Amino acid sequence: MAQQAAPSSVLQRRGPAVPAGAPPPHPARLPLRSTADPVNRSSSPARVHCCRMKRTRAFSVLAAAVLAAGAPAAPAATDPVPAAAAVYSPPWTWPLDPVPALIRSFDPPAQRWLAGHRGVDLAAPAGAEIKAPAGGRVVFAGWVVDRRVLTIDHGGGLKSSFEPLETSVPAGTEVSKGTAVGSVGSGSHCSPGCLHWGVRLDGDYKDPLRYVSDRRPSVLLPAAYPPAQRPPPSAPTGVVPPGRTLNHPGRTL
Repeated sequence: MAQQAAPSSVLQRRGPAVPAGAPPPHPARLPLRSTADPVNRSSSPARVHCCRMKRTRAFSVLAAAVLAAGAPAAPAATDPVPAAAAVYSPPWTWPLDPVPALIRSFDPPAQRWLAGHRGVDLAAPAGAEIKAPAGGRVVFAGWVVDRRVLTIDHGGGLKSSFEPLETSVPAGTEVSKGTAVGSVGSGSHCSPGCLHWGVRLDGDYKDPLRYVSDRRPSVLLPAAYPPAQRPPPSAPTGVVPPGRTLNHPGRTL
């Protein structure tokens, strides 16, 4: 009985029952479906327009995400711009003033007994004043073969030596940075017109220039551009520039 009642209920919901054997009513006379009908509500103009708007909005969000992923990220307003590197302040000062030209650089030997250049040769005229590059105590002032040599102990295992020079500062004298300790003489391997300067750390020769100049390795910093001065991103590989014609006749981008 339940199976026979279902068609009757459908006919009653859609319209009056049709007598058996009677011709079906004209299509124009059939009652219109109510907008409350779930079948009719899915195909109503308002429903179709709403679905189209949702699809359009979802496509717009997806396109914006793709473009944002390919574009370079702009710096945030609160991101600090990298400041210029701090001015380097060397621990020592040059023994000559003004800063001299370098005649021969530091070239240590591979072994202690091999030949090499265990210091630097600085251009300086005879009689130029020699100053202590750092504070310390004079531990040697005398002749070595045919030239005068002066050695200053700066503490911490560091010692500096100068030759050739004329000096009257005796061993044991305490000197401060910039104190005159003598004048450029003659008789060195680079004379006339030069001063040989050597530095030792715990007996090993070191490059004297590392104590008076910036020898730190260079570090690349990220380039910082204000938003208005940021360079435009380059075109991706394979993209045809505007105005260029493709292989299809009459088709341009």
